Amino acid sequence: MAVAGEPLQSRHVVWLYSKQAAKGTPVTPATAIGISPLRVRSASGLRAIKGMGSAHPLFLKPGGASAPFSPSNVLVQNTDFLTDCCVRNAQGVLEWFTLAAGYRDDAESPVQWAWQIQDCKVHQFGMRLEGSEDGSGLLGLDFSGVGGLITDVSTLAPANASEEPFAEWEAVLTRGGASHEARSFSATCDHNVKVKWVIHGSAPAVFKRGWTYQVEGDQDVSGEVSRFAKSGINLQADTIAGSDLVLALTDIGGSGNALTLTTSGSKYSEEEQSSDPGGDLVFTLPFLATGISIA
Repeated sequence: MAVAGEPLQSRHVVWLYSKQAAKGTPVTPATAIGISPLRVRSASGLRAIKGMGSAHPLFLKPGGASAPFSPSNVLVQNTDFLTDCCVRNAQGVLEWFTLAAGYRDDAESPVQWAWQIQDCKVHQFGMRLEGSEDGSGLLGLDFSGVGGLITDVSTLAPANASEEPFAEWEAVLTRGGASHEARSFSATCDHNVKVKWVIHGSAPAVFKRGWTYQVEGDQDVSGEVSRFAKSGINLQADTIAGSDLVLALTDIGGSGNALTLTTSGSKYSEEEQSSDPGGDLVFTLPFLATGISIA
């Protein structure tokens, strides 16, 4: 953007993160999330307050402030953001992190501006890999959550990860350690995080309308596998055995870049056969799991 007011493009966008050691201590974002669309909001909680004797709101009053984010179809290039921010740590809680969302323009002396959003947590995330007609399927990530105090910063530049996205032909799916060829695989983890506002014991100096806590609830893991072959599992049997579903991806170019997604103790809840005239016969198997890990 050499001329003031000229529209900015995706090439100008700053979209980065960094882990925090603790709530309330932002860290200047420095790491790319992945090849990701930018989706983040500064939400005021504004609402209309109505009363008797008037057809119009008496007041438009702000409510709780927050910064929700919800990128979808992020192309996964490495495990960094997933292990840093999406899965729980050894203590069973999610890590705090700082996001940056903004731009750097094309002027001779570029304008660099971004929201620095501190105290973020991922509330839920999902990963999926689809087989394709031409081998073009790439590992995708959706995630959403909430951040806290927003501060303007003017020092950040766009950055990208160096690794290539993972492709369908770099993936191997196993069930209980045995080959489990699939047409598609998806897994979702909901941390059931609750955002809490409180009546303060002392007035905060900043983020005065902001939330105070983000509390992890129970972890729910589910997903779906679709196949061109029947599973061979009797879902009407007296018991149904659980098995780890493991999606392992390795860069076949020899860089050593790898990712392993495990949904532990997975059990299929049903098996559906479907086909359209002229189409494939597909067996679709949704599952529940007792846990999820990424390495």
